[in-house]
Amino acid sequence: MWVAPQGDVPARHQSLDAVFDGSWQLLKPNLQLVLARLSLLQGTFTAEAAQKIALATFFDLAQLVDRSLLAVERNGRYHTHPLLRQLAQAKLTAVEPEAEQAAERHATYYLTLLHQQGQPLRGSQSQTAVRHIRQEYDNIRAAWVWCLARRTQQPHLQPLIQQALTPLANYFLVVGLFAEGATLLAEIAPLLSAELWLERGEYKLALPLIQTVLQDAAVPPEMRLRAYALLCAAHQQESKLELIRQTMAEGLSLAAEFSQSVAAAYLYIQATLAAVSEGNHTAAQQFATQALPIFYQADDLWGASKALYAQAVVDGVTNQDARPRFLPNFALAKQIGSPAVQQNALHNLALGHMLHGEYATAIGVCHEAWEICQQLSHDLLIADNRLLWGAFNSGLATGRPPAKGMMRRCTSGTCTT
Repeated sequence: MWVAPQGDVPARHQSLDAVFDGSWQLLKPNLQLVLARLSLLQGTFTAEAAQKIALATFFDLAQLVDRSLLAVERNGRYHTHPLLRQLAQAKLTAVEPEAEQAAERHATYYLTLLHQQGQPLRGSQSQTAVRHIRQEYDNIRAAWVWCLARRTQQPHLQPLIQQALTPLANYFLVVGLFAEGATLLAEIAPLLSAELWLERGEYKLALPLIQTVLQDAAVPPEMRLRAYALLCAAHQQESKLELIRQTMAEGLSLAAEFSQSVAAAYLYIQATLAAVSEGNHTAAQQFATQALPIFYQADDLWGASKALYAQAVVDGVTNQDARPRFLPNFALAKQIGSPAVQQNALHNLALGHMLHGEYATAIGVCHEAWEICQQLSHDLLIADNRLLWGAFNSGLATGRPPAKGMMRRCTSGTCTT
């Protein structure tokens, strides 16, 4: 802690601790407690959060602002200086029962908020949901970690954790925080963690998580269906055709009972890719066509974008123009607000333009894909874009479009995530 060197400085100002303690002593006991509770709030927060968690009134907040112990921004959100927050948190920690109660109010408030705001994350209102959650993410993450650390000793937290699971996983999925999300969810939600690892291309990390779910006889049928779909996706990345056949047979048998469910639709996407690998293009088209309306009906635009991608794969391997699929795929990705899906759609759209010799159009799409890729700092996507630029420059130099075989490899998952 810094200490002032001047000998004539009053004792109460000789360290930042002492300065804070001086201000603290001037507060009434109830305001001291409010400030201590507010130390749980990270980043910026609303007046409602302060009321629910710190039990603060508007008058309390106004007094703390007047004393420069709290700041209010133009948008009406509040924040505490990090150093003041640290010092106030030490005061809260000293009052153990109060600290635990305030922390539980913090967790309840933010995980409930996540549950309420996170429902449309895969759908048409995804961007609005992402904006709301992003503002509160630091507090949501802290609330999640706090609950996980206490879930065994405090079983009453389990419903709170369960209702937050899916929206939290969907947030990570849409904004592209695949590794962070997979790590946070692995212990309590292996299937959601596996989905995030697969989006990151880490099938070796996803496989044991999926197998854990499938080995559990108590897993609900629709969750088991989703596990089959993810297992097929993992095997697809390794090109293990025999394992894909076996998994797909088990999955489709179960899907017959839930043919119009979203879980079945995700399996149909993998069935499309499996049929392409087998050269059965008719079956591939049937599966792809079956999946899309289910996703639209459920307002699952994330799934719809995957189904459009699967249809584009079928078009690509049957020497049809896949661009009419990638254009709406990109539009859906923009509507969802997912940079990773946008980049993937642009990547394949640019390749489609090159296959038809339309280099002027392709270069513009390449630039757009590259900008998104750099924002993501995603190694696999960077590699994909370098491959794409290599194909573009090669075609430009030789005057020949890339081979059709490259389209097959890229659209089947070899060079896309």
